[in-house]
Amino acid sequence: MAITFRIDGNDCPSSINMMMPKDDAVFPLHYHHKVNSVWNYRGRTAGEAHLLVLQSDVGTPGTSAKTITIDNGVSSFDLENWFPYRIEAIETRSSTTQLFYVQLRDPRSIGETKFISNSYSLFTGTHEFTGTSAVTWQSVLTTLWGQLPTAAKGNSATCPTLEYTPLSKAEYLNFDGISVWHAICKALAACGHVAVYNPITSEFRFAKYDGTQSGLSGFYSANSSALRWDGAIPTIGHSNAFANVIAVFQPVNHTTASKGSYQPPYTKTVAASGSGSTGTCMSIVDTSLADPSATAPTNSAQLDNRAADLAVTVSGISRACAAKSVKAYAGIINDFIPGEQVSCVVWAEHPRKGEYTEVSYFEEPVLDLPVPGVPRDNCDPIVDVFLDGLDLKQERCSGVIETILTGTECS
Repeated sequence: MAITFRIDGNDCPSSINMMMPKDDAVFPLHYHHKVNSVWNYRGRTAGEAHLLVLQSDVGTPGTSAKTITIDNGVSSFDLENWFPYRIEAIETRSSTTQLFYVQLRDPRSIGETKFISNSYSLFTGTHEFTGTSAVTWQSVLTTLWGQLPTAAKGNSATCPTLEYTPLSKAEYLNFDGISVWHAICKALAACGHVAVYNPITSEFRFAKYDGTQSGLSGFYSANSSALRWDGAIPTIGHSNAFANVIAVFQPVNHTTASKGSYQPPYTKTVAASGSGSTGTCMSIVDTSLADPSATAPTNSAQLDNRAADLAVTVSGISRACAAKSVKAYAGIINDFIPGEQVSCVVWAEHPRKGEYTEVSYFEEPVLDLPVPGVPRDNCDPIVDVFLDGLDLKQERCSGVIETILTGTECS
């Protein structure tokens, strides 16, 4: 049965219009092969909808959220909180039936529009060098979630809870100059998690990167009769998986001015749970610092825990390289959504392939982690210098105002 896509109740023209246009003046689109479809990803990348609309239904993109409906004539489901990102005419003739292409993106696209400023003040506690921070990763993520615009949260007004409690604490984080959503994804990667967005419920969750996706095997079994194509490529890319993680921790003395205090970095090797070839490894310079002593660093427990949390993320990345798969099913099946073992789900109405659902599990081995901030080491850094009348003053992170120079008026 034919699939109908709707935007706020307005039917989207069939994708057959891309193959058999109403006139000869159709400009080729960058995304013409994706019309009509909805692409749902896990992680940082916002989901995309590529749809046809009539001129009379275009309206003004703005920032107002739209609802996409997918209807197969028997049942339907809604995708809430999608935002118009790009609209362009694909026919030169102008009339109420002129076709337009519209791309919409899910709430993550709004989270990319606000940027972090002065992350040092946001995460002051992570910069106190006491051997180990008392700031949890959940606390860091809750703070970042509070920085998101309301529209970027979908139906998750409060910050999701981490699927498992990380072993390590957060130290020396620097998110300046990046978007709030990017910062959230970096923090999740640092503690063994990945962001998952459910387009059916418009809710977020923080999944364990190498975890097992609940119900997935049952969905594969229940929909086996609808399977149209199986990529059958589980071993391609195996060499991109990693057997070990080497976490590198710079010594805290590297933050001093004395050249003689420099010492080699401390390293910790942890086995990843992926199926990487023997001897392969991913080396990571972490934000935590080692506090050197005659034998092991005095904060060895924190460094061991940091390496263990990083290994969870690398294991998840490795698995997505080594055990990748892609399957296509007839019709639109909303049982499948991105998660621990699904990286992308596509619902499509295509002029040649017909209506289908594509479920894939593959990601490039890219690790995106926070960059190091500067440890305070019990100091109170200057955050502003300003004139107060004739006096030159400075403000410290704690809020203390100090006079640098006292000016006098010339007679």
